[in-house]
Amino acid sequence: MSEIDKRIQEKIKKKEALLKEKIEALQKSAKSRIDDLEEPDPSDFEAAIDLQFDIKWKITSIKFDIPKFSMELEKISFDVPEVKMETEKISFDVPAVRMKRTCLFKKPVFRGLKIYSECVYGNKPEVYTKRVEFKTDIPKFNSKRIEIKFDKPVVKMETIEIKMHLPQFYLTSVEGEIKNYSEDVQEIGNDMNSEAKKLSDNFSNEINTELKQDIKDLFDEIQNSLIKSREEISVNYNTGITNIKTSIKRLKEANATDKVKELESQLAILITDFENALKTIDENLEDLAKEESEVFMNFSVNI
Repeated sequence: MSEIDKRIQEKIKKKEALLKEKIEALQKSAKSRIDDLEEPDPSDFEAAIDLQFDIKWKITSIKFDIPKFSMELEKISFDVPEVKMETEKISFDVPAVRMKRTCLFKKPVFRGLKIYSECVYGNKPEVYTKRVEFKTDIPKFNSKRIEIKFDKPVVKMETIEIKMHLPQFYLTSVEGEIKNYSEDVQEIGNDMNSEAKKLSDNFSNEINTELKQDIKDLFDEIQNSLIKSREEISVNYNTGITNIKTSIKRLKEANATDKVKELESQLAILITDFENALKTIDENLEDLAKEESEVFMNFSVNI
């Protein structure tokens, strides 16, 4: 759990506890107001028929939605290349042409009464296989398995219920002073209910205002961590890609065709792996952005 997440959880708990304290104080105030009311004396008529009145505290509740956070551990795993340049001896055969002295044709030569054949020599081009050898730096790759872990916030709106007692006046029929007393009790109950509603509305508005920045900070923290990992991975891949391209260029200049093909194949694989790694991270960044939007949308609907 990050520090921002802890801060959000603590803030919600404190706000909730404070609201409950205020509701309890409201109930005590209502009871005190009722105790201060002057109870009516039963009239002769009321006493004769033994009318009874009673004040009961009826349980009611306030319900509202507040955000509840849970963190789901996300993992992204892939191989990142570690590049090391090693000097390698490259050798291959190439066709070459050289001039070779040889008998071009024969001509007759008379010596006395005899005729002899005599070669006429000259230089004639000859194709042969020439061995080419040179040393150059070739990138060597090791795959390093890395794992990016981060806590992905899951925010759900949870209904909170705070119970309280409202005063209720009970009597089959009320007249005179008893009726006035009943109305006073009912007014206290209405006041209490109205004040409790204001407290819950204020609580929701405060949560909405104060938590928005905290939630934004929470998502920003995770997104920045992923962006940093993306940049570090990009450095590794770009270094490897640049080194391979440099080696390919040198090998092409030296006509090392087979080695060029080998490195071009490695380059294609490396570029594909690089694109897939960035795609994976970018998809997670997009998911976080969508979830953040949904959280604030829920806030506007529920709070």
